[in-house]
Amino acid sequence: MIEAIKDIIRGATGIPDQALHVLLGLTVYFLCVLIFRVPLRSWWPWLAVLALQLINEASDAIGDLPRRNGIEVRGTILDTAITLLVPTIIVLVAKLAFMRAQRLAPR
Repeated sequence: MIEAIKDIIRGATGIPDQALHVLLGLTVYFLCVLIFRVPLRSWWPWLAVLALQLINEASDAIGDLPRRNGIEVRGTILDTAITLLVPTIIVLVAKLAFMRAQRLAPR
């Protein structure tokens, strides 16, 4: 079922897989920030992106087993890194900005 949804998105947008990983990772991250009303520096939205990415890769692995007689580990690692790259940067920059603001705040 996940593969069918992914095929529909690919067909409708024409966006390459790696770009879709970036866009969907960012979308999930910001939706979680908005829905759960947490700051950008929170790791919870990042963990949600990670969880969904791992579910996606597990689905890919299950689909790959009969076709390839194994799991494409390199592709799995690359997809996961690409998906988490921008949310990771956002969390780290937000944490640094918060720490700086705390340090510079008048006491």
